[in-house]
Amino acid sequence: DCKDAPHASRLVLENLTGARAEALLNIAQVTCIVVLLGISSFLFQRDANRLVIRPLAKMARLVQNLSHNPLEKLEQAEGGELETDFVERALQKFGQMLQIAFGEAGSEIIGKSLGADGDLNPMMAGRKMTAVFGFSIVRNFADCTECLQEDVMVFVNTIAAIVHRAVKDTGGAPNKNIGEAFLMAWRITEPPPTPALQQSHSFGSDREDSEGDPASQRDGREPTVADRALQSFVRACLEVQAAEDLRKLTEHPKMQERLPGYRTTMGFGLHVGWAIEGAIGSMLKIDASYLSPNVNLAARLESATEQFEVDILMSEKFADMLSPQVRALCRAVDRVTVKGSSEPMLIYTYDVPHSMATSMFELEPLAGIDFWDQFRPSTTPLYREDYGQAVQLYLEGNWAEALPIIEGCLVQWPEDGPALVLKTVMEKNSCQPPPDWKGFRELTNK
Repeated sequence: DCKDAPHASRLVLENLTGARAEALLNIAQVTCIVVLLGISSFLFQRDANRLVIRPLAKMARLVQNLSHNPLEKLEQAEGGELETDFVERALQKFGQMLQIAFGEAGSEIIGKSLGADGDLNPMMAGRKMTAVFGFSIVRNFADCTECLQEDVMVFVNTIAAIVHRAVKDTGGAPNKNIGEAFLMAWRITEPPPTPALQQSHSFGSDREDSEGDPASQRDGREPTVADRALQSFVRACLEVQAAEDLRKLTEHPKMQERLPGYRTTMGFGLHVGWAIEGAIGSMLKIDASYLSPNVNLAARLESATEQFEVDILMSEKFADMLSPQVRALCRAVDRVTVKGSSEPMLIYTYDVPHSMATSMFELEPLAGIDFWDQFRPSTTPLYREDYGQAVQLYLEGNWAEALPIIEGCLVQWPEDGPALVLKTVMEKNSCQPPPDWKGFRELTNK
């Protein structure tokens, strides 16, 4: 043992300071690595969330919402140049195109045909509903197509924009475009009035208030669904007459050569009743629409507008839903049965005033003036009362008494289509009703 040896020495080496410094250095190094890893992980996660996860989650949510509700309001995508931004904007445009293609009513119908997992199942039972159905068509469309050629698409889409906007603004929904024809619907949440509650039938103008104000809002009541539907069609008639773009198209030399003086004209039919709404078709092609004889009846009324030379024809059931003030502005023109129906009904018209407006701006609603005051019918209350008296006598079979009144109406308005029709019907039968006359006649046109 060295300590027991004589003259022994001891050497002690102390490295405590260096060890501490090395330990501190190692701690600092590890801390820096941890911090760098944390920062890089945070940055990576932030970029992944911003560039990948959140856009993908938003796109998945968009697709899921559209599958459950095709009417889902789509938020506008923020601008960006990344691939995910392009995909998101493409999905939104695709969703908007679907909503436009189906329309509001169609999107709702398609939404009800989607299963819980979002898959479309066209083999589902439809749903019964009640609505006001409006059918409109562009007259002389075959001639317009032959003369305008490629521009006919601009022509018909300009008309569609006018009609659809007028319907949308009054709470309706465009449903189907069939070339030059358009089907619209105003859903009714409450059932139409029963016969016991319906207004008594008037053949001419009902009595208006002392100030001659037909506004249904005058006594604080809201306009009925029928009021709004009729308003949309009256507005569409006026705007079609005033549209400058349509006027330029109809002034095409070929159009004027074939139909001198032609201006865009349309016919409108209005009826109310039940229908079955649903998705019609297969997985190869599907449409959302309504199936009902009531829809067909609206189309028959529209077709009859050309025979009576009026812009709008309304069924008796529809007229029963008009407010008294608005109905006072309409007149019954005849009682008929239409093809496909054996039930006679009174048909009414609203004599749309001829507009001298040369632009849509001139038809803007005037502040403080009700629509029905601004665009009152072209006939006076006295004229409608005289014509109504003639119609009543005509339906009762007193044609000898009805004809002179009709002729008196034609003296005031020689171009009155309904009066000309009744005059022709009575004169064709030597002013004597047929032996089996029951107060109505059959419209043979489709």
